[in-house]
Amino acid sequence: MAEWVRQGRIAYRVDVVDGIENAPQALARLFEGRNIGKQLVSMSPGDG
Repeated sequence: MAEWVRQGRIAYRVDVVDGIENAPQALARLFEGRNIGKQLVSMSPGDG
């Protein structure tokens, strides 16, 4: 499947929420089915 992704035959989607302070909301989105694709929390070096 990795080859298909490289060829553009398969696309994946990522739902990114910014900031560790938003992690609880991201988790809620995951369990409520409101995310699209993978649910990620982006953290910049100054977070936390």
